[in-house]
Amino acid sequence: MKLNKINDAVSSWEGVTSEPHRFGGIEFKIGNAELGHIQNFGLVDIPFTKKIKNQLIKEDVALAHHILPDSG
Repeated sequence: MKLNKINDAVSSWEGVTSEPHRFGGIEFKIGNAELGHIQNFGLVDIPFTKKIKNQLIKEDVALAHHILPDSG
């Protein structure tokens, strides 16, 4: 399963831990801060500043958040 491969890879980064996400899937953390999470259906949510988010969307490498499109 690809989710397990991603979990193994990201969890191997220094200081990163994984745990179940409150809405399903896997959440990755550094200390108490969420680095991002993967939904069970494969969608990846990574928090960015609005400036970076807008640039990634402009470059067509990311989409706005599916529920909170105005968030960072």
